[in-house]
Amino acid sequence: MKWTCKGKELEYFKQLLARKDICIYGVGHVGKAGIEKIGGGVKALFDRQFEKLKNYRGIEINDPAEIQTVNKEDSILIIALERSTAVPLIHYFMGQGWRWGQNLFLMEDFLEWHLKPYLFFHENKIYMENLTICVSKNCTLKCRECSQRMPHQKIKEMYNLDVLTADIDRLFTKIDFINSLAITGGEPLLFRDLDRYLEYMMRHYGNQIGSVRVVSNGTLIPNDKLLDTAHRYHILFEITKYSNDMVKTDQLRKICCKKDVPFVENIHEHWFKMWREQKRESGNNNLFEQCICHSHCDGYIDGRLTKCLCAYMAGMSFGELDTADYLEFRKDIPKEIVFEYLWGYTEKGHLSACEMCNGLYGINTDYVTPGEQI
Repeated sequence: MKWTCKGKELEYFKQLLARKDICIYGVGHVGKAGIEKIGGGVKALFDRQFEKLKNYRGIEINDPAEIQTVNKEDSILIIALERSTAVPLIHYFMGQGWRWGQNLFLMEDFLEWHLKPYLFFHENKIYMENLTICVSKNCTLKCRECSQRMPHQKIKEMYNLDVLTADIDRLFTKIDFINSLAITGGEPLLFRDLDRYLEYMMRHYGNQIGSVRVVSNGTLIPNDKLLDTAHRYHILFEITKYSNDMVKTDQLRKICCKKDVPFVENIHEHWFKMWREQKRESGNNNLFEQCICHSHCDGYIDGRLTKCLCAYMAGMSFGELDTADYLEFRKDIPKEIVFEYLWGYTEKGHLSACEMCNGLYGINTDYVTPGEQI
């Protein structure tokens, strides 16, 4: 989406969700999972087993009959049941004057489409499902079809710990919670101060992160300091397994097991041929709108937030990266702009590298062998 009114693009959600309290019908597994994510905005709970359940997280559970006393103009009612079970209740509440999609929602739908705007406009908080932080622009491999075009990068400077920790501080002045955080590169284990970086991040911002994983190509063995830090903070090592003699999967598994560090192998049946040699003739906005980068590819690199880390790195290699492709966190940026960017708004309506990209899942069917070296 192309910015037309920066800072005001999501006024619809602001009017719909701001200054409204949340009431939840159903305190089973669906309701409890939703309550954990919504947090302090939940003001009332209702369940048919209210006498047995009594309360949850300090909130009294009431008789569903009392929903009729709730002010519909100042409240949102969320049905926390499976969709098939919830349909009759949805129709019932609509008959009672609740408006579907305005102040009446199914929990599944609310969490997917309305949770982030609600947290922002109601609590001024930005919640991210996924973020990948790049700590190294260097790699131990030269994969022919690398999604970040690492073999073609012209500048491969080594990062300084003080610079990266300062960038982390800047990140968490704007972002309030990251559910899944990946540390990657290039090859992240080439960053010699990775243990100190992770220690700093978890000690200062661990309560704002759901889980952390280090994504490595498995060619390097982590030192004891890094493994001890990973054990202390339950950081997962995710090894991308290639059919390559340089990959030390078995050795890594044994070391992680010995140190009680979570470990997983990520096996790809195929990669995608992502990058073209020439710009496509047709427009690029449609590709950006369809791409999974809206929910999976947010990245943080050089103190910059980007909607697609692959596009950022590829843009560097093509010489096509410009200031419209990212948000510069080393400058003061209003939180409204950060939220709109994460929602999918950009200066161009797409990223510069989209002009050279073939896309990923659901768009691209040009498969290639994973990890094939140049």
